Amino acid sequence: MVSRATARLEANQVRLRALIDQSPLGLFEATNDGQIEYINAVGRKLMGVEHVLVPGEHWATLIHPEERSAALAEWHVCLDRRREFRRELRLAHQGSGVEWAHLTITPLLDANGAVIAHLGTVVDVTSKRKAQDLLRSSEERFGLAVRGSSDGIWDWNLITNQIWFSPMWP
Repeated sequence: MVSRATARLEANQVRLRALIDQSPLGLFEATNDGQIEYINAVGRKLMGVEHVLVPGEHWATLIHPEERSAALAEWHVCLDRRREFRRELRLAHQGSGVEWAHLTITPLLDANGAVIAHLGTVVDVTSKRKAQDLLRSSEERFGLAVRGSSDGIWDWNLITNQIWFSPMWP
């Protein structure tokens, strides 16, 4: 009976590991103090660490040095409050082409509320950040053109029925 239950448990673990490895998300597990114990293939690729991480490497070592201390400080606040940590940040390893990622780290609690591990996800948001930067730059150029022009410009949003007039509109 015990060997049958053990066999079922092992089979479930194999299926779960296969599911994790097939996920389009970067997934990792860390100890209660943040040392990485496991990271799936997608996570390694997103973070630019194709090799298996050295056991005990802290998840924060994967964060860009300029953002690391702020991210750690925020994570410690979340940890003290037993809350999820969520943040968009730059990654330290640029070899993958992924510059920005959305990192989520959720504490795994025991029955007494003590943190026993952390489960994390990593999502590439580099394209989103670049698109936001391009939009911001375009809006700045448009604003300069409107302010520097002697033409009156107007825009009518047909969906919201709002009309915008430039400062030079008569």
